[in-house]
Amino acid sequence: MLNRAAWRFLARHATHELPIVVGPPYDRDIDRYVEIGGRRPDDVPFDDYLANWPG
Repeated sequence: MLNRAAWRFLARHATHELPIVVGPPYDRDIDRYVEIGGRRPDDVPFDDYLANWPG
C-alpha cells in the first residue's frame, strides 16, 4: 500500500521540484541536516552524495 502511495505521489508531482533532506540518524555519513542538490553552502551536491553508491 505504501509503495503504491509513493508512486502515485511521484507521478502526480513529477514536474515539481522535490527537495531531498537527509541527516542523522537517517544517513550515517552526514552529521547534520542538508539538502541533496541544494543551493546553500552547506548542502551536498548530487555527485558527492551518489559517489561510491552501486545503485
